[in-house]
Amino acid sequence: VDLTFNRATGVQEAHQVFAPWLSNTVRLYTGVPAIEVEYTVGPIPFEDGLGKEIVSIWNTDINSQKVFYTDSNGRDMMKRVMNFRPTWQLNITDPVSGNYYPVDSSIYINDASARQLTVVTDRSQGGSSLFDGEIELMVHRRLLHDDDRGVGEPLNETGVSGLGLVITGTHRVMFSNLTAAPAVHRSQTEHVTFPSTVQFTPLKGSMSNFIANHKTAVSGAKTELPENVHLVTAMDNSYYGAQGTLILRLAHLFEAGEDPVLSQPATVDLDQIFAHISLTSCTEMSATANQKLSDVHRYKWPISSTPEPSPPGDSGTAMRVTMYPMQLRTWLCSYIRH
Repeated sequence: VDLTFNRATGVQEAHQVFAPWLSNTVRLYTGVPAIEVEYTVGPIPFEDGLGKEIVSIWNTDINSQKVFYTDSNGRDMMKRVMNFRPTWQLNITDPVSGNYYPVDSSIYINDASARQLTVVTDRSQGGSSLFDGEIELMVHRRLLHDDDRGVGEPLNETGVSGLGLVITGTHRVMFSNLTAAPAVHRSQTEHVTFPSTVQFTPLKGSMSNFIANHKTAVSGAKTELPENVHLVTAMDNSYYGAQGTLILRLAHLFEAGEDPVLSQPATVDLDQIFAHISLTSCTEMSATANQKLSDVHRYKWPISSTPEPSPPGDSGTAMRVTMYPMQLRTWLCSYIRH
């Protein structure tokens, strides 16, 4: 491995080159409770006639006892047990693929000594914990034979260059105790999934002159949202619906019991969110915003277990709302500009 180190204000990094087509950059940022790993893979060579699956493996002494957790669409964390399914008898014919699960945003392992290893991904990947204390994520692959799963062709994408795809992605890795882990990993998931958008403009004249003649800081927020609430959508709906309307969607970031503070309900004043507009009315809608929530009548499936109670609701037109753990709520709001 070719290894080089760099250090600058606020960041230290180690650059690892394993092969001309495979490298890692590991970064430590001041004040960030996570290790950032940026990997670049490809084009994967195949001149030896062999397909390849490239995985990133984190190995620890955590006694995970064949249990790991993966997210469900970036929301709830689902318990996974090696070679087991909770609702039917599993016959494992492939111990690797049979224990792989989709990882949309995060995967973790922990043990009885209250240690946890969490990896946050910047894209959907397959992941598992095939051995105690390990997390494995597949970051790239190139196969030369069809897997007989219905596609009818090998997974051998050559890309624009014709040489094969090059993938660059990011993992954020956190070691923490069980109490602190949810707050850290939910926060890092937000940073990775919704990164800042950096924009540039040509500089004419001096920096001091530019600052004196331009507004260099602006915020669309009137007040700060609670730490456990995420603004998912704020989309002007005038093109599809009535003029002066927008679709507003909020999500509670934590599961019930996940964190002693951040798993608590959070109250939000909808008309205090935005600085440049005033919301005059809001009607709660279905998640897809195509009908009023009060008009939604879902089929009630017969089940053998006792269902979890639904959280108490607000008035369908309330402007002060309470978000409960893992809730995602949508409103159609009317607004006026300031």
